[in-house]
Amino acid sequence: MIIKPRVRGFICLTAHPTGCAAHVQEQIDHVRSQGAIENGPSNVLVVGASTGYGLASRITAAFGSGAKTMGVFYERPPKEAKCATRLKAMTTTDLTASEIHDLGLSEMDRIHGEMR
Repeated sequence: MIIKPRVRGFICLTAHPTGCAAHVQEQIDHVRSQGAIENGPSNVLVVGASTGYGLASRITAAFGSGAKTMGVFYERPPKEAKCATRLKAMTTTDLTASEIHDLGLSEMDRIHGEMR
């Protein structure tokens, strides 16, 4: 797979799935090397867990505390000038970004309905 680098300012807009997987593994290895977190959480919901602080929070909870985690992702379909979220690097799903986006919208409607 050839991914042409696209950078805006200091933000890389494209990324190779193998590189992403290696970076996540580095984070996991770092958290494990720090030892277990005493009195850490046992169940964690991370909203916005696909990258950045959300992904780091999920990795820390799972591999530092042994917590069961659930990540909520706000995936968006591709547009003319932007690629879709890196689904293959971040998930095990075969759904497209559009399908995940639609599923997320319907789940939010369902959850809001249950809250009423």
